[in-house]
Amino acid sequence: MIFSAMPPQVITAPLACIVQRFTYGPSDEHYRTIFDSVQTSARSETWSSNERIAEKFASLENLRADWNAGESETPNPVTKLQARLIVEELLSKQLSPTAIMPSVEGGIGITIVRGERRGSIEILNSGEMVAATYESSGDPDVWEFESEKQSIIDTVEKISVYMSA
Repeated sequence: MIFSAMPPQVITAPLACIVQRFTYGPSDEHYRTIFDSVQTSARSETWSSNERIAEKFASLENLRADWNAGESETPNPVTKLQARLIVEELLSKQLSPTAIMPSVEGGIGITIVRGERRGSIEILNSGEMVAATYESSGDPDVWEFESEKQSIIDTVEKISVYMSA
């Protein structure tokens, strides 16, 4: 779905839209783009098995440096570890990722989809971590969080509450 067997434009589309939202600021057009791109990933299967998630992380380990025509860094070891910790916390809240993919900003993006509701987390190689919750109507809630365990727990809890509402 998102790794080397697929063309780079498929790999980068969902996170590229989210990165645009974080980089260029709020606008209805960006919100619609985010929602539409994640809607596409929601049509894919949700990963509920640890084996499937392990497979996605293994693909990230083997990601080639030119995964998107050399435009972006591959996720670094610290980013990969942080993403694994976040996914473990998501699973502890019965939130199975819909997508785990490399970020065009250099890092890893994680998306959770339940019905019309979306949650996204992006862990960048720079150490920045950003999360968002959103749906087709209304403004997204976007926030930065820290790599400390409690900050990750708080972020996952916030996404869990939103997804369950």
